[in-house]
Formats: sequence, structure tokens, C-alpha cells
Amino acid sequence: MAKKREKSKKRKINITYLRRASQIFFILLIVYGGVIGIPQLLSKNAPIESEEDLAAAQMNENLQKEPRLNLYLPIRSCKNVNKDSGVFQGCGMFLMSNVLTYRTIVAYAFPILFLILLCFLLGRVWCGWACPIGFFQEVLDWIRKVLRINYIRLPRKVNRVLRKLRYVWLSIIYIVSFAIAIPIFGTIRKDLFNFNCLTCPTRYILMIFPNVRPSLMSFKTSFYAMGSIILILFLVVFATGLFVRRFWCRLCPNGAFLSLFNKGCLTTKQKDMQKCTKCGICYEVCPMDNEDVYMIKDRKVVNSKNCVMCFECLNKCPEDKCLQVKFAGKSVLSSKFSHRKK
Repeated sequence: MAKKREKSKKRKINITYLRRASQIFFILLIVYGGVIGIPQLLSKNAPIESEEDLAAAQMNENLQKEPRLNLYLPIRSCKNVNKDSGVFQGCGMFLMSNVLTYRTIVAYAFPILFLILLCFLLGRVWCGWACPIGFFQEVLDWIRKVLRINYIRLPRKVNRVLRKLRYVWLSIIYIVSFAIAIPIFGTIRKDLFNFNCLTCPTRYILMIFPNVRPSLMSFKTSFYAMGSIILILFLVVFATGLFVRRFWCRLCPNGAFLSLFNKGCLTTKQKDMQKCTKCGICYEVCPMDNEDVYMIKDRKVVNSKNCVMCFECLNKCPEDKCLQVKFAGKSVLSSKFSHRKK
């Protein structure tokens, strides 16, 4: 009996299960949150459409702006979700693109401040615990394991190139969003309007759910064929996830934006060098092939721009409290987490 009690006290909390529950929750919130009346619960009056929103609708006859919460998440909370079920106006990338296009920082002041607050609180925890694309990539990883396909670990140089490309992609999105408002580019404005959405794969993924608008014909301009081209490219990139873990995350411009907050956010991953045995498990289980947790020796906080904060390294680390996750200085999770004695 004593041994059974001791085992029950030492039961390890599986972080992966907690994360799966969180990912599923956010997907359902994004796609179906409006069904249970979340916008009405949190806001007595639906947000009034701004002049910029009306102008956007005129630029694109198919863009529909429905009354929702005037909030944007740091993840791909797609605006293409049906008006009867959607909760958010869109993702943070869509918000920042609109700000650059319409030059209306004041009109979007509250959503911008709220978005930045969420980024400073959690950093790329949003990538590992809430992003719909990240979840479906992990579904591909599960399929890979079922089919017994060995994953490919990309060379370090390739990973470095991919990580740089995501910042190039992010820059292009923002440059185009800014440029289309300049009168000289008026002839192509309709074609490149919502360039962020044109290059975003989320609208293709969420099509598997009811209440998400068809995506390929969402932009009926002379440039709409771009949607089909991007879909083909995305399918190729996404299918690569069967062989390379979280391949999309290595390229994702949204992840590039969030990575800017990863080292300064309130959520920190810390390493106790005295307890580390250099076993290398943290590197082996990392879906991003991030070496920082394993290699860093000169500082306690091991937050990295390349880390999606999935905390699989904590989940697999065999040393008690060698790795810890802290929020505002208080421990939240730790490796080999054991229930405290009552």
C-alpha cells in the first residue's frame, strides 16, 4: 500500500495532454465561439464598423466584415470564419497589415495594445499551445509515427536559411501592405489587397470545418489565380511535415513576429545547470530541432526565438526540476513534475 501511495504521489503530469487540450480548445473557440454567444457575453454592443472597414469592403466585394469582438489573437484566428460562429476580427498579422495599409493607428489603438500585451505575456507559447496550423502539423507527425516513417532532421545550415526566410516573408507582407496605399500603386491595389490573407494557409486548413467560407474564390480579381498557386505550394510544404517535424513553423511569418517577443516575455523557460547531465534528450525531442536548451551554459533563462514553447523538453527531461517554466517569476511547470504531499 505504501508503495502504491508513493507512486501516486510521483505521478508525472503529461504536458503533451495539457497542450493538446489547449490546442483543441482554441480551434473550437476560433471556429465556433460565436455559436455559444461569446461575443454577446463579452460585449453588450457589437463593434461598429470603422471607415477603414467600409473602405475595405468596397475594395473587395467579397470581403464581409461581421460584428464580432474587436480583438485579434497572435495566432491565425482566421477572419474567413462564418459570421454566425466567428469570435475574432482576424489574426494579429491581419491587424498589423490593416494598420500599415490605412495608416490608422488611433482607430486600432485598443486592438494593437491588446495584441502586444498577449505577445509580452506568453511569447511563442501561442505557437505551441494555441495555433491551429501547429496542431495540424502535429497530427501529421502522429500519422508519420503510425505509418512508421522516420523523420528527417534537417542540417543546421538549412534550418538557419529557413529561419531567415520567415523574416523575409514577414517583411514582404508588411512592405506590400504599406505600398498598396500609395496612389502610384492604385492599379494593383485590388489584386494585392489583404496580401497577408492571400499568402496564409489557415483558410485552406479551416475549410474542413463547417461555417468557414470557401477560400479559393475569396479574391475574385485578375490575380485570384494566385490563390490556387499558393494552395499548391502550401500543400507541398505542409506535406513535408510528414517527414520534417513542424516544417511550416520554421517558415511561418506569424512565428517570426512572435519570436520578437520570445526573449522578453513574462513566460520563461529556465535551466538548472547543476542538475543538467547533458543527456541531450531536450534536443532529441524538440520538434523545431532547437539546440539552445541543450547548448546554453552561461545563463539560466533559455528562451529562444526558435522555440515554440511546446515544453516537450520538460516533458521528457529525466532530471527533477532541471527545466522549469516560470510566469512572472513563479514556477508553473517543471521537468519530472511530482504532486506535492498534502
